[in-house]
Amino acid sequence: ERALDAGASWDGVASERLPSTVPAAPAVLPDDMADLTPADRRQRLLESVASHPPPPTPAHDPDDWAHVAWRAQAEAELVQGVLTDVQRQVDHLFEYRVREALGPLMTRLTDALVRETREELALIVRDVVRRAVAQEIAKHRPR
Repeated sequence: ERALDAGASWDGVASERLPSTVPAAPAVLPDDMADLTPADRRQRLLESVASHPPPPTPAHDPDDWAHVAWRAQAEAELVQGVLTDVQRQVDHLFEYRVREALGPLMTRLTDALVRETREELALIVRDVVRRAVAQEIAKHRPR
């Protein structure tokens, strides 16, 4: 690379630095830059470039296998997280519905069990009393 003097032209430098397969751009200056000194032209060019940032480049190559693997892993984790949340909600809803459905059923079954137990207990108490009375009568009978 050669050093530029303050009055040196950029035309030759630009074409020297470009690869041979790319033609150098013609050195046509806009009318508002024709009267500027080379230093002012450089300053204006730098300001122009700075005010127009380059378009964003993709953060990854779509064919990059590492990115594809990362994306697949991220999607699998997302699916697993959603599945876990949905399963938890289904479990809570199922438990609520089962309790809601079984509540009246359990009440009816408990009532029936209490009723049958009372009837059975009443039969047992009658039988015990009948036997006790029979024994007492047998004791007081003359032999």
